[in-house]
Amino acid sequence: MYKGWQCIYFSNLLHKIEIVRSVLMDHEIKSVVVDKRDSNYIMVGDIEVYVPNEEAILAKIIIDQIDL
Repeated sequence: MYKGWQCIYFSNLLHKIEIVRSVLMDHEIKSVVVDKRDSNYIMVGDIEVYVPNEEAILAKIIIDQIDL
């Protein structure tokens, strides 16, 4: 991905990704979503959430607390 960014969460379910992104936004943590699903078979592959390296630990703690 981008240099200086770290994947903190992945899923093949879009609604879980949107929840993670919303929670991170509520905590003022920048995030980028990268959809790596196959365009023909959307259940093949994952959607990943990336945050800047300096915010990765805090973001992981926050995500663990929402228990997805």
